[in-house]
Amino acid sequence: MKKTLTTLLIIFAGVVQGSWAASLVMELKNVDQDGTTSLKAVDAFGNELQGVTVTTNGATISDNSFTSSSSGPIKISGNLGATMNEGWSLAFTAKLSSIATNGWPVLCGIGENNNNNFKVNYTGGTNPSWGFAPEGNYNLVEPSNSNSVDANSAHDFLITFDGNEANGGTKTLNLYIDGVLAASAQTTSDFGSDTVGVLTLGGRPLSNSNLTNGTTFSNVKLYSGVLPIPEPTTATLSLVGLASLMMRRRRSH
Repeated sequence: MKKTLTTLLIIFAGVVQGSWAASLVMELKNVDQDGTTSLKAVDAFGNELQGVTVTTNGATISDNSFTSSSSGPIKISGNLGATMNEGWSLAFTAKLSSIATNGWPVLCGIGENNNNNFKVNYTGGTNPSWGFAPEGNYNLVEPSNSNSVDANSAHDFLITFDGNEANGGTKTLNLYIDGVLAASAQTTSDFGSDTVGVLTLGGRPLSNSNLTNGTTFSNVKLYSGVLPIPEPTTATLSLVGLASLMMRRRRSH
């Protein structure tokens, strides 16, 4: 009985996972090499991505996480396996060490290269909030910022970019924090077949400025395509219903 229920739960999880129109193309892994932990960019099968470099800029690396430094962001550059026109999703867990009182600190940046990318940042001041900012030839229209900035605990971040959206030529960027929409923006930039070639964590790709140094990151994953926001209530109810069905079946035998 336990084996049957477990198998069905795995199948259900696979169906939910398979329904997402996205595939994992890059994961940032903490790798132990001769007693020293380093960061490696790997594919969905755990193989190191060829032609991709990871620059830590003095980040502190532990077994399961890494913390950005004041020297610059963690930078992953090369062909990361996603394209701008097909869209992408970037997921990670992060904990800020503090909240800046001014400026536009950058949590992460992602795009074609150092000169052309989108940044996720927050506004310093009395009422800080999250938002997007463009770099180089990229543009943003009708950005909206919301949600307060918290430095007391770790949060799950998900950034999605729908490069295929055909609404007057606009494409949509969304930022979710713990499953709640925190910021949104649209762009009319033309990406063609541009690949995602740079990702930074703890600062901007263009320069070692606007840093959120001291931010601890983990579970960094890049997907090709757009991940929908899961509905925990629906999934939970489905699993409860499945378990109940199996229990009734067991009692009938």
